[in-house]
Amino acid sequence: GYQINPYALSYPICVAEDERFTSRGITSLHSPQARTLTRKKFSQLKESNKLEDTGYEPCVRDYLSTYLNRPDVQEAIHATVGAEWDECSDPVWLQWDLASFYEKQMKYYIELVQGDYDLNMLVFSGDDDSVCATTGTQFWIYDLGVEVKPDHWWDNWHVDGQTAGYFAQFELDKVNITSNSSFVFATVHHAGHEVPAYKPKEAFDLWERFLTQNWDVSSGADVHSGAKDEVFLGDALVGDEEE
Repeated sequence: GYQINPYALSYPICVAEDERFTSRGITSLHSPQARTLTRKKFSQLKESNKLEDTGYEPCVRDYLSTYLNRPDVQEAIHATVGAEWDECSDPVWLQWDLASFYEKQMKYYIELVQGDYDLNMLVFSGDDDSVCATTGTQFWIYDLGVEVKPDHWWDNWHVDGQTAGYFAQFELDKVNITSNSSFVFATVHHAGHEVPAYKPKEAFDLWERFLTQNWDVSSGADVHSGAKDEVFLGDALVGDEEE
């Protein structure tokens, strides 16, 4: 419908099934609310640089549903031919015991951040998402019983010289002196619910930082700024250099 996208408030919505637009060759557009937000947030940008040219495709979920409901595809992936696939299935959801479904998960996070598990943990949130909003994520994170490191409140991180979001690093050794774990909360600026779909480059930078545990933002550059096309995977380094 002609609605705002709650998963990414200032991004286009899909109108592929709305004849008011498909009759004119239009399959996606900003809702009026999103256009207002865009003008306010990006008033300094030229029209060609705004969200329509970010590469985001608002109808991709519809395309995926159509593809996965094709009999030949269902047969190829050994699914039940003729079954209707949907990304959010009410029949599956209704099978859950409601008491289990609504059980609070905080106790598990408290155990992880205060325990002696030697884990590197990252929670990230796109700040354009209203379904799992950044404010809601902060609400439960700040109730875990661990404090933010005094010098790491909202470290500004960058990709291509632009603000990509903010980091908050937590002091886990204050609640468990033997812990070698780490816990970071990151926001991804102008990303929606599925961060890589809206901000793929920033998502990759964040993923690389997590793998290498490089949260240094003092230089104001992204983690691979000035480096060759390489991907760090733990102790391994995978690149495209010629042999």
